[in-house]
Amino acid sequence: MTATESAGTLGWTLLREMAGQPVGVAQEIIASIMVQLPWNAEPYKHFHRQPGLGLEEHGTSARIVSELCALGYKIHKIGGTGVVSVPAIGAGPVVRARADIDALPVTENTGLDNASSVQGVMHACGRDTYIATLFGAAKILAEHQESGSGTHIALFGPPRKPPQAPRPWWPTGRWRRSRSPTWRWPST
Repeated sequence: MTATESAGTLGWTLLREMAGQPVGVAQEIIASIMVQLPWNAEPYKHFHRQPGLGLEEHGTSARIVSELCALGYKIHKIGGTGVVSVPAIGAGPVVRARADIDALPVTENTGLDNASSVQGVMHACGRDTYIATLFGAAKILAEHQESGSGTHIALFGPPRKPPQAPRPWWPTGRWRRSRSPTWRWPST
């Protein structure tokens, strides 16, 4: 078995285990992901073109709020520019996924059509990809609410420990009140 086949098998097993649903539902979700990929390209390019440094990601935050509200999610703002959505779809596991939204103080000289339009700031470490991926997951879950149950905490977070802040943003009341996950995606 190749590494790709092994990862695919692990993915199917994880989907079945997390969702507690038959393989058919997991297959529907995988099909949705394939349809979703072209939609995800536009948010990715937008976030890459419009980066913000830590706690200055106001445009990024506004776009996240707009997209999540359009999907029917209720959102909470945290730490100034952070956004959390916590859609509960009945009883079941709680999954929390996080995408950091801050960019780096780096000048982009790629010449790409989606190159950063903010002088001296770019997403050089893939956080634009994380944001778009978490959007994709939120969109797919919104489209398949009737197929599953549980809670998906989507956390679009500013830097955890920005140097200009007296303390990290995460101890805020909203964060403490969020349900504890039974399974977490790795942090970015």
